[in-house]
Amino acid sequence: MTCYEVFKDVVIPLFAAIFGGSITLVGVAWTIRKSDKNRKEDEMKKTRPLFSFHGLRGIPKLDSVIQHICLSDSSEPNKYECDVYVELENSNLSSFEITRIYHDGVWVGVEGNTVVLPGAKCILNFRFSDDLDHLFLEVEDALCNKFYYQLFVLYLGCCTREDKLLHTIRGIKRIATEDMERLMKEKAN
Repeated sequence: MTCYEVFKDVVIPLFAAIFGGSITLVGVAWTIRKSDKNRKEDEMKKTRPLFSFHGLRGIPKLDSVIQHICLSDSSEPNKYECDVYVELENSNLSSFEITRIYHDGVWVGVEGNTVVLPGAKCILNFRFSDDLDHLFLEVEDALCNKFYYQLFVLYLGCCTREDKLLHTIRGIKRIATEDMERLMKEKAN
């Protein structure tokens, strides 16, 4: 067998098989990666929090059945002049957790019943001082993805027993992390 015949009968078919197999493996890997990405996006869409709110006209009175209450864990409650109450109502699609609230230039954690189950309602209460345009809510879905919402408040024209200006929520808008951070930086400057 000559060198040319060995090259023609052995090396070229071997090289073609390796090259063809490599292309096939790359294609399979690319397909698997794409399907994993699509599956993750689908799961994220299924678990993304979808909730509504009901503005309250006053401080809610607790019924005989204790309602779910989520409060900001502000260590200085007398520092803030405004008190906000709102009822959040979750859809039947997924649960979420209220993790923190941004007001007066700081993130404040929450305590109480922070997990809102599918179809459940929750009373959210927090205090702030004077910055009506920079109120944000952070929630986390079942897959630990964080979502941010800008809160728009409405002064109700009255005060609480502690002489805090009583507010409720008039609007909630989902906001991208980058847009929220930009608004925070603009406020800081």
